[in-house]
Amino acid sequence: MFFSVKTYLNVMIEHTKTTSFSAETRTFGTMTNGDTCHFFTLNSGNGCVVSISEFGAAITSIKLANSKGYFQEICLGFDDLDGQLNDTQNIGVTVGRYANRIANAAFEVNGNTYELDDNIAPHQIHGGRGGLGRQLWQGSLIETLSLIHI
Repeated sequence: MFFSVKTYLNVMIEHTKTTSFSAETRTFGTMTNGDTCHFFTLNSGNGCVVSISEFGAAITSIKLANSKGYFQEICLGFDDLDGQLNDTQNIGVTVGRYANRIANAAFEVNGNTYELDDNIAPHQIHGGRGGLGRQLWQGSLIETLSLIHI
């Protein structure tokens, strides 16, 4: 089950007046419930381009210019929303509410046992089926004199 959370991504690229920074937004795809997922690309203007999907607040691409000026991908990510929706490895996503696994999808606090969904049976990993990496975040570009925020 997917639902929106009104939490904003706080990813930014620093820039100065002398660089040709840019930022763009495009539609990345449509969620199963009909919500639109957006995709943001930030270009520092000095050899770094980062792309982020609202689904999972996932970094889908990081490209760096090599010594000859050619951009090379250094990040594992998806080219479309369907790839992200079908991902079982949490590639590039914001992990949470906790990272790593909870053994046997259960934990105990003060003598009370709490059972969780076992998204990687028999364990729960990275917040489970409803973790932060499985949410549709709401992003918007905010540009100032020295930063671009999403």
